[in-house]
Amino acid sequence: MNIPVKISSEVPSEISAYKNMTDIVIGNSTAALFRNQFLKSDDQLICLNDDLSIGHLSQNRKAALNDIGIDTDPDFEKAYADFFEQIMNLNKDDDPVIWTSQSPCDMAGCYAACSMSNPEISEIKAVFLKDPAAVMISSREEYEELRKNAVWVSVSEYAQKYKKLKEENSILRANKNGELTSVNEEHYDDLIRKYADDKESGISRAVLTYLNENGQLLNAEFMAYRLKKLNV
Repeated sequence: MNIPVKISSEVPSEISAYKNMTDIVIGNSTAALFRNQFLKSDDQLICLNDDLSIGHLSQNRKAALNDIGIDTDPDFEKAYADFFEQIMNLNKDDDPVIWTSQSPCDMAGCYAACSMSNPEISEIKAVFLKDPAAVMISSREEYEELRKNAVWVSVSEYAQKYKKLKEENSILRANKNGELTSVNEEHYDDLIRKYADDKESGISRAVLTYLNENGQLLNAEFMAYRLKKLNV
């Protein structure tokens, strides 16, 4: 993955001197982890609770997810509006940091956040994790250290990546050699068929385990959608 980065020179040596940190995360599970384990009361957390690696991007998101059999929460659209407002109101003084990983969900969410951000912000700091949902972060101290070593990324370049994905408007996006790429919905079908007879683990678990072990992640609900389509 070609990530334009440079080590931040503006982050003070004592990161905890910031009274109001602002973190941007993808998914409610990550947001809950941050709230419960890392953040202080005066920190701001902005969460995009949507997996933008699945579903068409050029239509209403609620409708796009419903088309592939995924139900959304009653407050889904309000949560989106709140996210958009928070992202648009960010400025450099908020010290925003976006947390992401190599999972298609995190990559797509990161690109989308940049595409929606305040036009006055040309760069944003990012923490790139090996694992989604920040599950490898064990303490506030480790969180602060990762934040201190965040790198700058180009907002316009990430926004352009999201624009391209939106124009391609595929129903599925996958991480191919470090790049988030539009693929057709049958992309994982051969793998699904390969494990169709795995009675011990169950086909869904077998496929998802294989993908995880090989550096890929697939939304479990999209998996269910494909299983139904394939009638396996």
